Amino acid sequence: NWIFSPCAAVALDLRWGRTYESFSEDPALCGRLSAAEVRGIQRCGLPMAACAKHWVADGGTALGTGKFDMGGIGKAVKSFGLDQGNADCDDAELRATHVAPYLPA
Repeated sequence: NWIFSPCAAVALDLRWGRTYESFSEDPALCGRLSAAEVRGIQRCGLPMAACAKHWVADGGTALGTGKFDMGGIGKAVKSFGLDQGNADCDDAELRATHVAPYLPA
């Protein structure tokens, strides 16, 4: 059995459509809570493998670089999009902010 949880993403913009899945904008807190959730899932008494999600830096995407579907009608409004967009950061920020929470998980 396999569960796609926890979400180790660091949400940096409240307009991102997946902020409700992120533990915090603090990478250390996201890492600690993600690791705790993995332990809880995998020690629950059922054969279960946790899989941290979604993708490194998905919570740091820049406004206007992603997709925004107006009510699921299939018409993407790019100027407001954050989901599946581009994270504009250097390698040091990528590692310190967006990769770090996945390591303990």
